[in-house]
Amino acid sequence: MSYAAFQRVGGQLSPQQVTDLQTIFDGVCFECLEDRSSQVANECAAVLIRSAQRGILDHDMLRDIGRAVLRRH
Repeated sequence: MSYAAFQRVGGQLSPQQVTDLQTIFDGVCFECLEDRSSQVANECAAVLIRSAQRGILDHDMLRDIGRAVLRRH
């Protein structure tokens, strides 16, 4: 996946939060053996971004959310 989706939320999240989301996204894609450019990975990125925008910033919780999205498919 292009990191454009993460960069577009730069005004709503701090640069560190965006970096953290990217790292979490990379990690869950790696763990679940999912290509970061797949449709499922794009959905995962969108869910992670929305979760962070809603105030869920705990890394463990975000990882669990990301894994759940990827495993659902």
